[in-house]
Amino acid sequence: MNEYESRDQIIRSMGFPTYRDYLQSKLWRGIRQRALLRTQFKCVKCHGRAWEVHHTEYSRLVLEGKMIRTLMPVCRICHQLLEEDKKQRLEVEIEDWKPVPRPKRARAITMKSRRRAS
Repeated sequence: MNEYESRDQIIRSMGFPTYRDYLQSKLWRGIRQRALLRTQFKCVKCHGRAWEVHHTEYSRLVLEGKMIRTLMPVCRICHQLLEEDKKQRLEVEIEDWKPVPRPKRARAITMKSRRRAS
């Protein structure tokens, strides 16, 4: 049984027909909020604004909200990268994650900034 089949079995035993139903539940909203507050809504990978939470494991304790330390608050881009890594079976422990600085945004060139440069 793979991790998703195991997760779905736990989810069903908790009374949710699907993982999607679980993610839309009041239970998950509370767990998600606690995880995001733990890092003050900062992505654990890039320190940007985190709106999503990545499961590093799907144990019953995590899914019931009794253990949230393995839930990683992340921004959408970092979450997509984590999911791609997961698909490639790259397993990374939460302690191994080192923040990667976001690239600086290019400064918009305005007439004012051109005059200053002259």
